[in-house]
Amino acid sequence: MSAPPADLILTAFLIFCRIGACLMVMPGFGSARLPVKTRLFIALGVTLALTPPLVDTVLPLAAGADPARVFVLIVTESLIGLKIGTIARLFYMA
Repeated sequence: MSAPPADLILTAFLIFCRIGACLMVMPGFGSARLPVKTRLFIALGVTLALTPPLVDTVLPLAAGADPARVFVLIVTESLIGLKIGTIARLFYMA
């Protein structure tokens, strides 16, 4: 699949938004004991590992999106990531 580089970068950023938000509240990774740079590099590493298999799923959402749609996508992906991380935290606390 040949897509414009801007769409591929936006796709990777949307995947990073979900993974970063998830790791931000997930038990273990969301702890203050783990340095911020370490959490950032873990989120970037997981994003780079998961982008190739997920690009076909996320790219149609990001292709040719206008700025308002990009904002909605970023907020939506971040909220979904927060929800997944919060559910993991609730399971851990139970």
